Amino acid sequence: MKKSILVLIAVVFTIGYAQAQFKAGIRVGLNGTSVYGDAIPIPSSDATVESIVGFQAGVVAEYSIGKSFAIQPAVIYANQGYAARTDSGNSESLVTLNLNYVQVPVNLLFKAGSPKIAFFMELGPYVGYALNGKAKKELLENGKVTDSKKESINFDEDQLNRLDAGAGLGLGVQLFGTQIAINYSLGFMNLSKEPDYNFKNNCLALTLSFLF
Repeated sequence: MKKSILVLIAVVFTIGYAQAQFKAGIRVGLNGTSVYGDAIPIPSSDATVESIVGFQAGVVAEYSIGKSFAIQPAVIYANQGYAARTDSGNSESLVTLNLNYVQVPVNLLFKAGSPKIAFFMELGPYVGYALNGKAKKELLENGKVTDSKKESINFDEDQLNRLDAGAGLGLGVQLFGTQIAINYSLGFMNLSKEPDYNFKNNCLALTLSFLF
Protein backbone atom coordinates (compact mmCIF):
# COMPACT_ATOMS: atom_id res chain seq x y z
CA MET A 1 0.00 0.00 0.00
CA LYS A 2 2.76 2.45 0.96
CA LYS A 3 4.61 1.57 -2.22
CA SER A 4 1.51 2.31 -4.31
CA ILE A 5 1.11 5.72 -2.63
CA LEU A 6 4.75 6.58 -3.29
CA VAL A 7 4.39 5.55 -6.93
CA LEU A 8 1.24 7.70 -7.25
CA ILE A 9 3.01 10.73 -5.73
CA ALA A 10 5.95 10.24 -8.10
CA VAL A 11 3.61 10.06 -11.09
CA VAL A 12 1.79 13.24 -10.02
CA PHE A 13 5.04 15.17 -9.61
CA THR A 14 6.37 13.82 -12.91
CA ILE A 15 3.23 14.97 -14.73
CA GLY A 16 3.38 18.35 -12.97
CA TYR A 17 7.02 18.81 -13.89
CA ALA A 18 6.37 17.82 -17.51
CA GLN A 19 3.55 20.35 -17.77
CA ALA A 20 5.50 23.12 -16.08
CA GLN A 21 7.65 25.58 -17.95
CA PHE A 22 10.19 27.97 -16.50
CA LYS A 23 11.13 31.26 -18.13
CA ALA A 24 13.10 34.29 -16.96
CA GLY A 25 13.70 37.74 -18.31
CA ILE A 26 13.66 41.47 -17.69
CA ARG A 27 10.94 44.00 -16.88
CA VAL A 28 10.74 47.75 -17.41
CA GLY A 29 7.85 50.09 -16.76
CA LEU A 30 6.41 53.46 -15.84
CA ASN A 31 4.87 54.16 -12.43
CA GLY A 32 2.20 56.70 -11.60
CA THR A 33 2.45 56.85 -7.81
CA SER A 34 0.79 58.65 -4.94
CA VAL A 35 -0.29 58.00 -1.36
CA TYR A 36 -3.57 57.53 0.45
CA GLY A 37 -4.57 57.83 4.09
CA ASP A 38 -6.36 59.99 6.63
CA ALA A 39 -3.29 61.94 7.78
CA ILE A 40 -0.94 62.69 4.87
CA PRO A 41 1.98 65.07 5.59
CA ILE A 42 1.34 68.23 3.55
CA PRO A 43 2.87 71.71 3.96
CA SER A 44 -0.48 73.46 4.58
CA SER A 45 -4.15 72.63 5.01
CA ASP A 46 -5.03 73.95 1.54
CA ALA A 47 -2.39 71.86 -0.26
CA THR A 48 -3.55 69.15 -2.66
CA VAL A 49 -1.92 65.74 -3.06
CA GLU A 50 -0.77 64.86 -6.59
CA SER A 51 0.69 61.83 -8.32
CA ILE A 52 4.24 61.71 -9.64
CA VAL A 53 5.73 59.67 -12.46
CA GLY A 54 8.60 57.25 -11.92
CA PHE A 55 10.02 54.10 -13.44
CA GLN A 56 10.74 50.51 -12.57
CA ALA A 57 13.24 47.96 -13.88
CA GLY A 58 14.31 44.52 -12.81
CA VAL A 59 14.27 40.80 -13.42
CA VAL A 60 11.26 38.50 -13.60
CA ALA A 61 10.69 34.75 -13.69
CA GLU A 62 7.64 32.71 -14.61
CA TYR A 63 6.83 29.15 -13.60
CA SER A 64 3.79 28.00 -15.57
CA ILE A 65 1.73 24.88 -14.96
CA GLY A 66 -0.43 23.90 -17.89
CA LYS A 67 -1.95 26.57 -20.12
CA SER A 68 -3.97 28.53 -17.57
CA PHE A 69 -1.85 29.17 -14.48
CA ALA A 70 1.56 30.57 -13.67
CA ILE A 71 3.49 31.91 -10.69
CA GLN A 72 5.52 35.02 -11.48
CA PRO A 73 8.01 36.41 -8.95
CA ALA A 74 10.13 39.47 -9.71
CA VAL A 75 12.82 41.66 -8.16
CA ILE A 76 12.55 45.26 -9.28
CA TYR A 77 13.93 48.70 -8.52
CA ALA A 78 10.95 51.07 -8.36
CA ASN A 79 10.31 54.78 -7.77
CA GLN A 80 7.39 55.72 -5.53
CA GLY A 81 6.21 58.89 -3.80
CA TYR A 82 3.87 61.83 -4.11
CA ALA A 83 3.69 65.61 -4.44
CA ALA A 84 1.81 68.29 -2.52
CA ARG A 85 0.91 71.52 -4.32
CA THR A 86 -0.12 74.79 -2.65
CA ASP A 87 -1.66 77.38 -4.99
CA SER A 88 -1.60 81.06 -4.00
CA GLY A 89 -2.80 82.80 -7.13
CA ASN A 90 0.18 83.51 -9.40
CA SER A 91 2.58 81.69 -7.08
CA GLU A 92 2.75 78.03 -6.16
CA SER A 93 4.83 75.76 -3.99
CA LEU A 94 5.39 72.12 -4.86
CA VAL A 95 6.86 69.64 -2.38
CA THR A 96 7.79 66.23 -3.79
CA LEU A 97 8.78 63.08 -1.91
CA ASN A 98 10.63 60.44 -3.99
CA LEU A 99 11.41 57.05 -2.48
CA ASN A 100 13.42 54.36 -4.27
CA TYR A 101 12.50 50.78 -3.41
CA VAL A 102 13.64 47.27 -4.07
CA GLN A 103 10.35 45.41 -4.43
CA VAL A 104 9.60 41.69 -4.63
CA PRO A 105 6.12 41.01 -6.04
CA VAL A 106 4.88 37.42 -6.38
CA ASN A 107 1.87 37.18 -8.67
CA LEU A 108 -0.44 34.35 -9.59
CA LEU A 109 -1.39 34.57 -13.28
CA PHE A 110 -4.60 33.26 -14.82
CA LYS A 111 -4.24 32.97 -18.62
CA ALA A 112 -6.75 32.55 -21.44
CA GLY A 113 -5.58 31.86 -24.97
CA SER A 114 -2.76 29.95 -26.60
CA PRO A 115 0.86 29.59 -25.44
CA LYS A 116 1.85 32.24 -28.00
CA ILE A 117 -0.99 34.76 -27.59
CA ALA A 118 -3.00 35.06 -24.37
CA PHE A 119 -4.76 37.50 -22.08
CA PHE A 120 -4.02 37.25 -18.37
CA MET A 121 -5.01 38.54 -14.96
CA GLU A 122 -2.42 38.82 -12.21
CA LEU A 123 -2.91 38.99 -8.47
CA GLY A 124 -0.50 38.78 -5.59
CA PRO A 125 1.38 40.34 -2.68
CA TYR A 126 4.58 42.35 -2.67
CA VAL A 127 7.18 43.46 -0.15
CA GLY A 128 9.47 46.44 -0.57
CA TYR A 129 12.42 48.06 1.13
CA ALA A 130 13.30 51.74 0.59
CA LEU A 131 16.98 52.15 -0.26
CA ASN A 132 17.00 55.94 -0.29
CA GLY A 133 14.92 58.96 -1.15
CA LYS A 134 14.85 62.68 -1.79
CA ALA A 135 12.57 65.57 -0.89
CA LYS A 136 12.32 68.55 -3.20
CA LYS A 137 10.64 71.91 -2.69
CA GLU A 138 9.99 74.22 -5.62
CA LEU A 139 8.59 77.75 -5.76
CA LEU A 140 6.83 78.73 -8.98
CA GLU A 141 5.75 82.11 -10.34
CA ASN A 142 3.34 82.05 -13.27
CA GLY A 143 4.25 78.42 -13.91
CA LYS A 144 8.03 78.97 -13.91
CA VAL A 145 10.36 77.63 -11.22
CA THR A 146 12.01 80.49 -9.33
CA ASP A 147 13.60 78.51 -6.50
CA SER A 148 14.35 74.83 -5.92
CA LYS A 149 15.83 72.94 -2.99
CA LYS A 150 16.54 69.22 -2.76
CA GLU A 151 17.75 67.12 0.15
CA SER A 152 18.27 63.44 0.86
CA ILE A 153 15.88 61.57 3.12
CA ASN A 154 17.19 60.43 6.49
CA PHE A 155 14.69 57.72 7.39
CA ASP A 156 15.45 57.87 11.13
CA GLU A 157 15.41 61.65 11.48
CA ASP A 158 12.43 62.05 9.14
CA GLN A 159 10.52 59.28 10.93
CA LEU A 160 9.85 57.25 7.79
CA ASN A 161 9.58 53.47 7.53
CA ARG A 162 11.75 51.73 5.00
CA LEU A 163 9.64 48.56 4.90
CA ASP A 164 6.51 48.41 2.76
CA ALA A 165 4.11 45.60 1.87
CA GLY A 166 0.87 45.35 -0.03
CA ALA A 167 -0.91 43.65 -2.91
CA GLY A 168 -1.47 44.23 -6.60
CA LEU A 169 -4.02 43.39 -9.27
CA GLY A 170 -3.46 43.67 -13.00
CA LEU A 171 -4.51 42.78 -16.53
CA GLY A 172 -2.30 42.11 -19.50
CA VAL A 173 -1.65 40.47 -22.84
CA GLN A 174 1.12 38.07 -23.80
CA LEU A 175 2.50 38.03 -27.34
CA PHE A 176 4.99 35.18 -27.62
CA GLY A 177 7.66 36.05 -25.02
CA THR A 178 6.53 39.64 -24.45
CA GLN A 179 4.02 40.64 -21.78
CA ILE A 180 2.33 44.04 -21.54
CA ALA A 181 0.41 44.69 -18.33
CA ILE A 182 -1.36 47.37 -16.32
CA ASN A 183 -1.14 46.79 -12.58
CA TYR A 184 -2.55 48.66 -9.60
CA SER A 185 -0.91 48.07 -6.22
CA LEU A 186 -1.97 49.22 -2.79
CA GLY A 187 0.35 49.45 0.19
CA PHE A 188 -0.87 48.20 3.57
CA MET A 189 1.84 49.69 5.80
CA ASN A 190 2.03 53.20 7.19
CA LEU A 191 5.06 55.00 5.77
CA SER A 192 5.37 57.17 8.86
CA LYS A 193 6.74 56.24 12.26
CA GLU A 194 4.95 59.23 13.78
CA PRO A 195 1.52 58.43 15.28
CA ASP A 196 0.07 61.71 13.98
CA TYR A 197 0.52 60.65 10.35
CA ASN A 198 -1.04 57.79 8.42
CA PHE A 199 -0.27 57.44 4.72
CA LYS A 200 0.46 54.49 2.44
CA ASN A 201 1.73 53.88 -1.07
CA ASN A 202 -0.37 53.26 -4.14
CA CYS A 203 0.81 52.84 -7.70
CA LEU A 204 -0.60 52.41 -11.19
CA ALA A 205 2.07 50.82 -13.38
CA LEU A 206 2.42 50.05 -17.07
CA THR A 207 5.00 47.29 -17.52
CA LEU A 208 6.75 45.53 -20.36
CA SER A 209 8.32 42.13 -19.67
CA PHE A 210 10.53 40.05 -21.96
CA LEU A 211 10.67 36.36 -21.08
CA PHE A 212 13.19 33.96 -22.61
